[in-house]
Amino acid sequence: MGIFSRLFGGSQVDARPAPKQEKQPTNLDSQGLPMHPEPWEFPGLPPGLTGQDIQDAATALASMRSVGRVIPLAAQRRDNLSGTAYDHNAARIRAALNAYPSLRNVVLLEPRKDEPIVGHLLPAILWRDSSPAEETRPVACIGPNGYFGSLYYGPSRELNNFVRAEAKESRLLAAVVEILPPDIRGDVSVRLWHPSAEEIARYRRWLKSAAGSSGDAFRPATEFAAALRRTKDYQEELDHLLGGREKVTLKVQLALEPTGGRGKYADHNLVRATVQDRTIGIVPAQDRDSVPQFFATVESGVTTGQAHLIRYPESISAKVSVAPI
Repeated sequence: MGIFSRLFGGSQVDARPAPKQEKQPTNLDSQGLPMHPEPWEFPGLPPGLTGQDIQDAATALASMRSVGRVIPLAAQRRDNLSGTAYDHNAARIRAALNAYPSLRNVVLLEPRKDEPIVGHLLPAILWRDSSPAEETRPVACIGPNGYFGSLYYGPSRELNNFVRAEAKESRLLAAVVEILPPDIRGDVSVRLWHPSAEEIARYRRWLKSAAGSSGDAFRPATEFAAALRRTKDYQEELDHLLGGREKVTLKVQLALEPTGGRGKYADHNLVRATVQDRTIGIVPAQDRDSVPQFFATVESGVTTGQAHLIRYPESISAKVSVAPI
């Protein structure tokens, strides 16, 4: 019996309350995996998902190779799940925190320097969530013992589409969840580690390639980031895009423009960042020396990336990131 069988196999995962008979799936996603009704309707794992899938998710996330019917997703960034404060979800999350060992020394994460890993890491399966939402499509997150919450931020729409497409082929997507330490009130929150929208598109193309079909390990692309300058000139646009939130990640268009004028960088290009046809800042040519890989990626033909906006008391800051083709 291997390490993941010991960690996630056996009675811990399987000894869950039996699903309510009246909540059995009513239809399939084009004859693929059952994903109806919603996963929060069940006290444990929803029908169609097994303890073996959770074990395979842990193994797949450690190797970045598909295991069984489970496909691992790169852990590049993280966003909070919604719905974790509901009593039944919170109780399930606390139970998982105490029942399942952390994957901290098993999976490969790429945390930001200003966001250290402080929580308990567990494997999770992404599931369909058909809740109505404005401007996005949420995706549900199933922990080792059932539904934890849903992602409404970042690339939730792309993940929802990915989940549904793979479900039609009877395949599952695995990701890492981070259960944060309880706050002063004893409440727990959960973050989902996920790839960028660009990385999702790249992964889906790769799965259709010969390497993806043969079971090779997927190598996540490295992202290159740069801080946006002159954001004080675009605070109104940034505030509109945040829409009252403290932080948000959005798709951004990147365009090279001549710097002009005179000086050392007069003959070099700057990068203009726009979201919904609104400029939100620039990466000036003089930053080329500090972020050469970012400029090289944009100059290679990459015109889209991710904009990361954060609201501070005094202003809103922004940075952009791109992945090489």
